[in-house]
Amino acid sequence: MKKAVLGLVTAAMAVVMCVGLVGCGGSAAGIAGKEVTEKQWNSALNYLSKEDSAYSIRCNIKGMTQTSCIYLDEKLSGGQTQTMEMEMSKNGALEHFKGTHKLELSGDMKKIAAAMDTEVTPVNETEESFAQLVENTYIIYTQDDDDKWVTSQRSSSLISDSLEEFTSSLPLSFSSYEYSAALKGYIIKDSLKRNVPYVVKFNGDGQLCAIYYAAEETSKTDICTTTTQAEISIVIDYGEKKITLPTVT
Repeated sequence: MKKAVLGLVTAAMAVVMCVGLVGCGGSAAGIAGKEVTEKQWNSALNYLSKEDSAYSIRCNIKGMTQTSCIYLDEKLSGGQTQTMEMEMSKNGALEHFKGTHKLELSGDMKKIAAAMDTEVTPVNETEESFAQLVENTYIIYTQDDDDKWVTSQRSSSLISDSLEEFTSSLPLSFSSYEYSAALKGYIIKDSLKRNVPYVVKFNGDGQLCAIYYAAEETSKTDICTTTTQAEISIVIDYGEKKITLPTVT
């Protein structure tokens, strides 16, 4: 099944929000970020939106819930696992977006959802899109229901819109962060006290190269106890990556 380009990003943010959240290579967790100056910080963020920039972003998000309930004297136990894998590449005027979104259910999850007056449905969606900047207009390439490539136009970049969706709940100013040697990156000031442990990492060249988040939360209602775990790994690699636009028939 296909999904609009920002649909996968919105789905990914749903995993983030379920736990209450207000080049580098490898996994973001294992990357040792370096300290940078405010000038380097601002330059690194500005580079991502420059028309002639070249980089790739790999984003992996996983959210898991396990729920136990007693409903009408019946003991129920079930879970759901939601995963998003996305890769966004930019090479000057060309952009490429590819992603998958899966939601898998286990145990009595459908019964639990019904007991809580909600619905859950397994999901398995994929998407691939391209964009080309032509005279201040982005030509967007997507596939229709017959798997044929079609084009449309928009005024904004696929990647810029996706990044904005991800960072809308985060402050971006240098003064809002402090460097943590223990976590190997920058964290929002006092974030450990407020349980918002985003870790933002820069490489030795002063480039933004990773964002990592991991958390666990337990919540209770009159009939259910739910434990939620979430992990986000975003890794940015710099340099040109060949992007070939599809043929429109």
